[in-house]
Amino acid sequence: MYPQRLRARTATRSGPQLVLGCVCVVLVGSFGVAEPIREQPAPPTLEDPPFLQEAAACLPDEPWNETSWKTWTSTLSARTGHKGRTLFHPLRLALTARETGPEMAKLLPLIGRIKTEMRLKGLPA
Repeated sequence: MYPQRLRARTATRSGPQLVLGCVCVVLVGSFGVAEPIREQPAPPTLEDPPFLQEAAACLPDEPWNETSWKTWTSTLSARTGHKGRTLFHPLRLALTARETGPEMAKLLPLIGRIKTEMRLKGLPA
């Protein structure tokens, strides 16, 4: 695939070896086949689109910090009546495309307002 930057060697005592330039690779199986890692954002999963539209309308102004999540979800809960899993699960899926993960209060400032709005609308960001 990238012959000048990537060569996979098989048959060594410690298993497959890799010689690489600036390409991240994953060894597949015991044959020493190398594949480049392509980092692409996972598409957001929209569990409850009308709720997520309301969530986008309730986003607090920047700058965001660790209290922004609490402020946002409290406002959203008051406007929609959603609580617990029905409040948090659609937000986590839309923002991270994962069922579980790190605390959202710490992630939200890292994601930022623009990407958050895009993901709540179902756009990759």
